[in-house]
Amino acid sequence: MRSCCHEVLARRVRQAGQTGVRSERAETTAIRPDLHPECANLDMHVDSARVRRPTRRARLASMSADPFDTRSVDPNSVDPSNADPNGGDERRQPPKPLVVLIHGEGQMPTSWQSQVEALADDFQLAAPWIRGLRPGAKDDFDMARAASDLMMLPISHGVRSMHVVGLSLGGTIALRIALEQPDLVDRLVLVNTHPEPSSMQLKVQAAALKMMSRRRLAAQGINKDAAQAVLKSMAADRVGDRLGEIQADTLVIASAGDRNRSDAATRLATTIPGATMELLAGGQLLNSDNPDGLNDLLVRFLKP
Repeated sequence: MRSCCHEVLARRVRQAGQTGVRSERAETTAIRPDLHPECANLDMHVDSARVRRPTRRARLASMSADPFDTRSVDPNSVDPSNADPNGGDERRQPPKPLVVLIHGEGQMPTSWQSQVEALADDFQLAAPWIRGLRPGAKDDFDMARAASDLMMLPISHGVRSMHVVGLSLGGTIALRIALEQPDLVDRLVLVNTHPEPSSMQLKVQAAALKMMSRRRLAAQGINKDAAQAVLKSMAADRVGDRLGEIQADTLVIASAGDRNRSDAATRLATTIPGATMELLAGGQLLNSDNPDGLNDLLVRFLKP
């Protein structure tokens, strides 16, 4: 049985073999370089060929907060008073709701570009790196630490809570946030998320990953050591038995026509209280495979 993470890695390897590593990106728009020290040397770009709405793109360029600013929040430097929606001034208009977009294994923050464009009018947006997954990162991936980092985002954006959208591994991290800090999560969206891979699935993924060369994985932005750390962390971090504790309004989205994903989505939707489920055409990476379909579901579910 092929697992979700295995499919993502295999797909990236196939793409690397077909297209090679591009040494130049002629049609790109640079993302701000003033990132967390862990990301300081990262060359992040958004492919301008995929930007279909110039007016939205212009608005994104003028946003006061860069949604792809991947600096981690230092808990010691965060002022709790920032969580006051009006900043202590009743005449001040409260900030827009915050949506946090958590990428999947083998992706990067800018994988959410289309969703940022679709949601920019109504929300504050944050699409951070999952700590430990950036190519060249010094920190090892750890599920608890990755979730803890993201729990600080509402305070840094001046709100008390957030909506969380996670894809694949990002969805697993989103589940942990919703379980550990239920008051922080208003609405939860889980895209092609498996609540708890079986031991056999994890073994299959580990075996497949072991056979893939570092060079070909790196060509697609995948750090082999980080990917192995993800599998190890997922084996130790079991949340499947706690799904009934989730309090946030939840939307579960899965790729249609794929039994593995739809079965996992069905388990989530039937176990999480009040959750709803939607199927979309596309592969594992629905944020890029079917951006319009995903955007439509997100806008309808998240918009106030």
